[in-house]
Amino acid sequence: MKSETAGYGAMKTGIIFSTSSLFGAVFAFIILRESFSLIQLLAGITMLLGVYIMYRE
Repeated sequence: MKSETAGYGAMKTGIIFSTSSLFGAVFAFIILRESFSLIQLLAGITMLLGVYIMYRE
């Protein structure tokens, strides 16, 4: 039986786990009403773009 994540390498898995801070910031903005700056938005877009580039193959 093959796992769904069996084809992922350590680098790709690390990239996914590194986005946890992005989701933490988004939830803090939504739930805790924390401030959100333009720099944070640009950094989040850059992180998501990197994940997209790694997984589009």
